[in-house]
Amino acid sequence: MSWTTKPAIARDFALNRQPDGVHHGQVWVGMFASAQLLAYLGDEREYLVAAAGADVVSWSPGNGRWR
Repeated sequence: MSWTTKPAIARDFALNRQPDGVHHGQVWVGMFASAQLLAYLGDEREYLVAAAGADVVSWSPGNGRWR
């Protein structure tokens, strides 16, 4: 999985960058130890992490604000 620290980027991927037949993606939030970081891709502003065993939950902005 790839991750970002920017909710607006996550939302864009969830809403606009899904494969054919997938209409709505989901935004997830997780806390990861530094040892779980596999790579940072600066051009995409994304982190690749080993998420097994991490506390990951479904997320929504609640107040309608995405930053």
